[in-house]
Amino acid sequence: PTLNRATDDFFFRFAPNPASDQITITLPMAADLSIVDAAGSVVLTRSALEPGSATIDLKQLAAGAYQMILVSNGTVHAVPLRVAR
Repeated sequence: PTLNRATDDFFFRFAPNPASDQITITLPMAADLSIVDAAGSVVLTRSALEPGSATIDLKQLAAGAYQMILVSNGTVHAVPLRVAR
């Protein structure tokens, strides 16, 4: 399934969720991405993602629940992400 998320003027999509090897995220504006595990540790970062679509490789992540955090124009957007193997 695809998750569409709107927060204020920031609308983004990503799929699939749950994911196995990668997700594709569509952004309306530049953003920094972090993925945080259940213990609160940052396990993946991507800085300065450009507007449009980007593929994020998740192969190094263990199966489990994560938070995907996007920061754009000083605003933080967090959504749940599940990795399944």
